[in-house]
Amino acid sequence: MILENYFKKHITNTWLRVNVQYSIVGVIIGLFLNVLFQLLSRNNPRDWRDILMTFVVSIIITLSITNITMASSCIVKFKFRSPFINIILNYSLMAFGVIIGSELSFVVGSFLFQTPFSDFNHWGNIRFNLVMGMLAGTILYLYQLQQDNYDIRMKDKEMLLLKLNEQKTQAELKTLQARINPHFLYNALNSITSLIHEEPAKAEEMTVNLSRLFRYSLNTQEANWATVGEELEIVKTYLDIERVRFGSRIRFDVTAGENTHGIFIPRFLLQPLVENALKHGLKDKVTDGMLRVSVIDHENTIEIRVHDNGIPFPAEMLASYGIQSTYDKLNLLYGANWQLNFDNENEKCVRIVLPKKLTI
Repeated sequence: MILENYFKKHITNTWLRVNVQYSIVGVIIGLFLNVLFQLLSRNNPRDWRDILMTFVVSIIITLSITNITMASSCIVKFKFRSPFINIILNYSLMAFGVIIGSELSFVVGSFLFQTPFSDFNHWGNIRFNLVMGMLAGTILYLYQLQQDNYDIRMKDKEMLLLKLNEQKTQAELKTLQARINPHFLYNALNSITSLIHEEPAKAEEMTVNLSRLFRYSLNTQEANWATVGEELEIVKTYLDIERVRFGSRIRFDVTAGENTHGIFIPRFLLQPLVENALKHGLKDKVTDGMLRVSVIDHENTIEIRVHDNGIPFPAEMLASYGIQSTYDKLNLLYGANWQLNFDNENEKCVRIVLPKKLTI
């Protein structure tokens, strides 16, 4: 397996790689046969031409079987369901390869040793080569079956790993989408409690908005994407809840071009950023606070900005919930194909640039 991986790494062409591999197999078979013939001939050293011819025959026959089998696999794109038929075909191809290889080796031997082609014992040599070829072919066939089973197991493991990674990603996205800041929930419930006796209609409206927010965050449809229009609606719902707590201290503004409303972005992306701006940027703003969300349509991208006029971003941003969940979500859904910047200079804002996604 290690040698197989080495060849795959260094020889990309399949045909060349297989021929190099089986040339080495042919050399090994030739070495084995030469040792066997020397042992059978006992103390009589073999002629160098016989030794060389054994290597030539072994390599050429091995390559003939290999290439005929490869050509057959390219022509016949399927395997028969019956193992018996597959074995018969395999041995038929081996026999054909041995015959072709034997004749080719006689041609090479005739050229190397200046021996007439007709002087070779064709039938006797082919019979011997068929026996040895079938023995060697059986070993190679069993090895190939083992290799095929190994490849199948590796592909099954890769598919299982991909499936597990996909499930892990889906679970992480669901976790990110389902999280609601407990402090926000606590404040919202306190506001509802205070309004029940004084302004019951407003308390009822706030309760409805809170249920809408929870229903959206829990994502009962199990979708990872939402349109900009849907995201802006849930941001407005969130801000309607927060208006009760902040009153006239902060002015909220949500704007987006008409062309942006049908573009898909990660579900529950905007609300955590808006919450982060209120919680960290505008927490000490007593009057004239401003929070603005804008969505801008570019040719191939969509740009999202969350502005506020509160405390500037620190030099090193801390991984607050709103920011960290945004990083995690964008990494899971876009890989490295996104941008997120913090700007303090012209107008304080979080700026996100995403590839435009019109369909899911």
